[in-house]
Amino acid sequence: MEKEKKNLDVFLSFDSPEEIRKFISENESNIYTGKNVDGQDVMIRLDKGKGMIAETLNSKGWWEWNEYDEDGFVVGQGVTPSAEIEERIANRNNKNED
Repeated sequence: MEKEKKNLDVFLSFDSPEEIRKFISENESNIYTGKNVDGQDVMIRLDKGKGMIAETLNSKGWWEWNEYDEDGFVVGQGVTPSAEIEERIANRNNKNED
């Protein structure tokens, strides 16, 4: 069952690994949506205590994404259709279950 998306009502600086680590450790696993300072749509797929993928919808309709580990550091990035991001999440979850 997919969780309900939550509105992201906090300011999160993506320039601060410490702030990202705190967000990952203190918030529930879910999908958070909102806008960035440039007015672009943002979606954060959070896996509490494990990491997150932060996506920004660019002007061409593709998601620019950064994947963060549990310490708040970038471990992957790219520009991808959302379907491929879903596959990355599923693969990570399968690895965590092993």
